[in-house]
Amino acid sequence: MASARDQLSGVVGQIQTAVWKVPDGKLENFSQTFFQGQTLAVSWNGWTQVVGGVLDATKSLTDLWVTAFDSAQNPYNELIKSNINLTSTGTLAWPIAIPPTTLTIDARYVLRFKPNASTFDPNSLELSSPGFLVLNSVSSSSSSLTTTTSSSSTTANALDPSISLLNSQTGLPSLSTNAPSSTSSATIVATPQETSGLSSGAKAGLGIGITAAILGIVGAGYFIWRMRQKKKTSIESMAWNGAAVDHVEDKNAVPPPMYSGSPAVELPGGTRSDLPISELDGNGR
Repeated sequence: MASARDQLSGVVGQIQTAVWKVPDGKLENFSQTFFQGQTLAVSWNGWTQVVGGVLDATKSLTDLWVTAFDSAQNPYNELIKSNINLTSTGTLAWPIAIPPTTLTIDARYVLRFKPNASTFDPNSLELSSPGFLVLNSVSSSSSSLTTTTSSSSTTANALDPSISLLNSQTGLPSLSTNAPSSTSSATIVATPQETSGLSSGAKAGLGIGITAAILGIVGAGYFIWRMRQKKKTSIESMAWNGAAVDHVEDKNAVPPPMYSGSPAVELPGGTRSDLPISELDGNGR
């Protein structure tokens, strides 16, 4: 036979399912994750029933608190909004701003409706949400986002369709963000920094200019090479023609006399004889 505590726990679970939209009352404790700096669109259905051991919202206004899930380990509590009529459906924006020192102690938190009072009383009756996790924000720019779970879209009919958000850095389950009702739904993606560079037209023009410059350099080099070749050919042609003229002039020249034997000798008296020595008489005449 189930104990009274187990029975109360089962009743509380049923009440959470009926009342809480965001955080989603249908989900187990800590199956939902939110981020520091985000704005959570907390929403609930009106609660008018009277159940023993559970907050009676018909008697007075209530206060909404966020507290650590385990108050023995982490005594943190903070008032979100006071004087709420829990008998009517409601929604409020909660900017998640849990002190960093508190987050380092424990990441488990819960929302609690409590009887209206000036201070938090942990022993008073309450109507609490399922426990959820709060982690340091992935990006400071996400502070304007409002977050819901993916399954809350089926119960929060008064809210806009949810938007899928995947925490790729922490590896946690996918969540969904609830955009304000004045905006349309859109998939949230990481926005990279604006890249700088040339446009496609500028790149095309630059490529054409470089190609034209290369072709101009090649053409100029070829022109200079051709001019040098022509100059070299002209010089060689002139040298060849000059050698031919010299050769023709040599053909018309009278060769010097050819002698076989001794060279010419000088006769006495200063007379020169071209006859060889063997043809002169013994007196040198």
